[in-house]
Amino acid sequence: GARRAMAVVEKHVVYGTVAYWLGKKAEETKSHKWTCYLRANQPNEDLGLWIRKVVFTLHPSFEQPTRVIDKPPFEVTEHGWGEFDIQMQVHFVDPSEPAVEVTFPLRLYPEDGEQLQVKKAVVHERYDEIVFHAPPQSLQQKLLAPSKPGAGWAAHPLAEHWVAYDPASDFATLTALHEKVIHELDAAAKRKLELEAEVKQLHTEISQLENKMR
Repeated sequence: GARRAMAVVEKHVVYGTVAYWLGKKAEETKSHKWTCYLRANQPNEDLGLWIRKVVFTLHPSFEQPTRVIDKPPFEVTEHGWGEFDIQMQVHFVDPSEPAVEVTFPLRLYPEDGEQLQVKKAVVHERYDEIVFHAPPQSLQQKLLAPSKPGAGWAAHPLAEHWVAYDPASDFATLTALHEKVIHELDAAAKRKLELEAEVKQLHTEISQLENKMR
């Protein structure tokens, strides 16, 4: 189809993993049940309108480590015991659009060192934006199609763990965090200079004392 000049379409998506510890009675090599996924940020959006397939590449120790999922939900569920990086390759319905490749770490254990509990999910997600520059008209229509109740993840079994991220709010939080880090770095640099001056002064005083003792 004809391309519309200067059109930019952003699609908001979330990559993630949800893992459950299966308890002390589970097999040692299958201590966790986990799902790795690509989902829409908004609960009623149908990713299948513009994504043709997602290719997941798991750790080579898995049987058939390459999994091709050609319809929503774009996810893989497995059992295992170890954490590793999962490769995701996102292919679009328009073959002229290059695939997007993402590496996402499977997380089985809580980051805060909290005790593992049966039925308590360990959720690890990353919000992202896939940007299309001047997509063909046919693809643009699919990218801009309105959301329909029931078309997305609202009724998904893992939906209780999922939220729609607010990028504007998250950006404000990141900006504030960035400013705090800059402020702390400035303060640390200032303190470093002060300490260096103190050390220099001490060296001078030690030299003077040594000269007196000679």
